[in-house]
Amino acid sequence: MSLILLPLNTAKTAAIVEISNWPVTQTVDGTVDVGNFPVTQTVDGTVNVGNFPSVQPISDNGGSLTVDSDNGSISTYHKPDYSQLSTAGDPTPPAGNEGATMEYTDTGDTFRWTGTQWIKITIGGSSRMYPTASFLAEAERGNIPGHSIVHKFGKNKAVTATFTPLTIGGIYETPQVAGSTTLRIKAGGNVNDNQTGSGARGLFVQGLGVAGAVVSETLLPHATDGTLAGPAGLQAFMRVFRSYVITSGSYANTTTESHGGDIVVENSGGGTDWLTVDSAGWARSQSQIGVYTVPLGFTAYVHAYTLTTDSNKAVDFVFFKRESILDTAAPYSAMRAVVEEMGIQGEFTGGFVGGQMFPELTDLGWMVKAAAAAAVTVDFEILLIADGY
Repeated sequence: MSLILLPLNTAKTAAIVEISNWPVTQTVDGTVDVGNFPVTQTVDGTVNVGNFPSVQPISDNGGSLTVDSDNGSISTYHKPDYSQLSTAGDPTPPAGNEGATMEYTDTGDTFRWTGTQWIKITIGGSSRMYPTASFLAEAERGNIPGHSIVHKFGKNKAVTATFTPLTIGGIYETPQVAGSTTLRIKAGGNVNDNQTGSGARGLFVQGLGVAGAVVSETLLPHATDGTLAGPAGLQAFMRVFRSYVITSGSYANTTTESHGGDIVVENSGGGTDWLTVDSAGWARSQSQIGVYTVPLGFTAYVHAYTLTTDSNKAVDFVFFKRESILDTAAPYSAMRAVVEEMGIQGEFTGGFVGGQMFPELTDLGWMVKAAAAAAVTVDFEILLIADGY
């Protein structure tokens, strides 16, 4: 009888090989069929997911998440069934994912996570922002990161036959960078508007500095006599689009006002008026400037506006823009009309479907003229979005 010896590397078995003692990591030559692996795997150690695709399926009726490959944060949640809107099935992103968006793939509608709820931002896949009342309200409350609301309102109480800015006094200074200046409260005001008087004791001023970023300062009136000029401020302004009385010597009510007369702000060297806080009939304590300049690092969207005129006088309104305010040499960006409303009498409301976009460092606002002397106002909301949102 002979004995046949088989090579060790060709040993055969007719039973199941027990591999429980194999090492966790196996080297294979070929393709591993994982079709029968369970969806959930238990692992002992750290899983490296650097090579996972950016969109991962999740157990939510076929939805998926788009994940930021750099930091793993949720970017977009795709959900197939619109009927699930506002149900318990909607995902709640973890803290730090404010600004994540959700898309209903059957309709194309998208929503943004505020940190507390989903707010609709587009309809049917439109690339234009859809600012529902709830969205604007959440932005106003500061619940939508990178979004804020700027309420602008202006008045020109002496419109003439020549186009002028829709502001008290018809002025909005727009110097180039080299023309930026410090400011002061102009002489000629009410005697009581002084640092210890019964009127205005401080005036907050906000605008843009020489780099195009938002700056602000509180200007003081004269120490004892509001008819004299106040001290020069320290902040150089290139634009000023808001001002208001921040402190007063009187507890104001319907008969006691917060300042005694018009407050005019001028360049600290004198000679150029920058704004007026009106007191005619009733002290406003607030500038009325129907012009704005988009700060550096932001994009502005204007949606609706309301125009009014006194009596039945016909007034022409032009909404303008001028980009690239930091330009220092030609060629310069043109000052262009965005919309023109002619012969307006009484009240008129208009707007831009989807919102009119204005990039950073853009002057925007209203110019007005009338055949006969008229007083006019404008109100409009600006949705301001910081870069990266």
